[in-house]
Amino acid sequence: IEALPALVQREEVAVTLLELRGLEDRRAFARLTFNEAAAAYDAAINQWPTRIVARIFGFEPAGRL
Repeated sequence: IEALPALVQREEVAVTLLELRGLEDRRAFARLTFNEAAAAYDAAINQWPTRIVARIFGFEPAGRL
């Protein structure tokens, strides 16, 4: 009976680690998606004639994560 709390605690830790791993995977996917979109945006604002309009309205290159 005394070992039961340790077993429950191990299971809780395992569940927490799985949740953390899923969170890290989602964050990595979001970062990749953002960086791809930022690269496409940067390429678009550096092409003629879009570059002219972008400079008139103050568009600047996007940062990366």
